[in-house]
Amino acid sequence: MIIITGEKGIGKSTILSGINKGIDALSIYTFFKNDDLFIKILNKSLKIAKRYYKYKCLVPIKVNMDSTANIIENISVLNYKYIFFDEIGFIEECSLKFKKTIFYLMNKKNDSVFVLKMDDSPFIKKIERNFRQDIIHISEKNRNFIFSELKKLFKDPHSL
Repeated sequence: MIIITGEKGIGKSTILSGINKGIDALSIYTFFKNDDLFIKILNKSLKIAKRYYKYKCLVPIKVNMDSTANIIENISVLNYKYIFFDEIGFIEECSLKFKKTIFYLMNKKNDSVFVLKMDDSPFIKKIERNFRQDIIHISEKNRNFIFSELKKLFKDPHSL
């Protein structure tokens, strides 16, 4: 397992989408639509947070976070060689079930890459403590090198 993290806009998601091309993987990713945050797993998308401009914040939708955890738990992850997850952040803090599901995925034997938002939330800090040895910090100086090495690794897992 590899966890990539770095400043906002440094290229974490770009790296992950670049290595995910043409690979049969369980891909879980978040995206914004009309300023709300969604998560997509297989062919299903769920809104997991609503943006409230009045309060200048993104508010998690716990019931959908729990539903997402249920979907992930019902997937036979061992049928996938790879798992790609973009991105884990503070929104997950609202759902104990979802946090447990992320740890479940991180502890599977699949080769996987997770994108981790830089954040001070307790959940992010717990991931950093538990998986310190698996974290790669992306910077402007190393991002091209990291991208090329990850591409080699996921083309031929024995190349590194």
